[in-house]
Amino acid sequence: MNEDVQVLAEARKEEILKEICQAIEKVKGYNFPILIVNSRCEPELIGSCIFLIIDDRKFLATAGHVVNEFDNSSILVGYNSELVGFSGDVMKTEGTSTDKVDIAILELIGDEFEKIKNDDCVPFEMIAPSNTTAEKKIYSFIGYPATKSKIDRNKFNTVKSKMYTYFNTTCEKKVYEDMSLNPNTHILVNFNAKNCKNESGELVTFPRPNGLSGGGVWLHKNLTAIGEETTQYLSGLAIEYHADRKCLVGISIEAVIEVLKQEFNVSSLSGQNTYFNIDD
Repeated sequence: MNEDVQVLAEARKEEILKEICQAIEKVKGYNFPILIVNSRCEPELIGSCIFLIIDDRKFLATAGHVVNEFDNSSILVGYNSELVGFSGDVMKTEGTSTDKVDIAILELIGDEFEKIKNDDCVPFEMIAPSNTTAEKKIYSFIGYPATKSKIDRNKFNTVKSKMYTYFNTTCEKKVYEDMSLNPNTHILVNFNAKNCKNESGELVTFPRPNGLSGGGVWLHKNLTAIGEETTQYLSGLAIEYHADRKCLVGISIEAVIEVLKQEFNVSSLSGQNTYFNIDD
């Protein structure tokens, strides 16, 4: 939990912070770790993911560069204390250092559909409405930092993964401009690892965010309209950390919607307009 919330009205600051923490608690369970079997034949955490359920179809969504690590093998997800594999045709962008969309989507079909409970999938009504990304909003990034994952030697090749949450305000317009990114397509959040608080209110240092990639980015508050309801909208996926700019970067969920609409023919999304073209 980050202290950089000076833009909030002081009279409601504590109340709003409490609302945001409550909202984060409601969405934490939708985020899962992704692991790979390394050269030592041990599981190793490399990223995070979410599951979506739309039109009674289920999809795994994560960052493209995370899926690149699997090299045509099954995607491994930590789910209910087990390592569950998913395979099939993944629709993804390049997932390279120049890929500013950086998403990967896999539909769960057949037996794989049954592996994930409906309640663990983000439903359509929790996806952020169009045109919700903008400056002066508070978002949370939720995922599994790789530095906080370790092998449980008491159980054969079992990994203990610890979820972390981070929330803060969006970056200033100049940061977007300097990075040649658009607030309609990307979510940039100020990141200060040394100015965080845990659930007990104690100052802590947030771990290196490697491993958050592919985890959910959730919209909670519009600071230009403090009186509006605190939300739990899935607004994007985490894709990058820029230490030089002191920011976390997420791609808008509209990129995922565009792929679901164009490549997977999800009927309820046919009328959704996004800022993305299929070739982005």
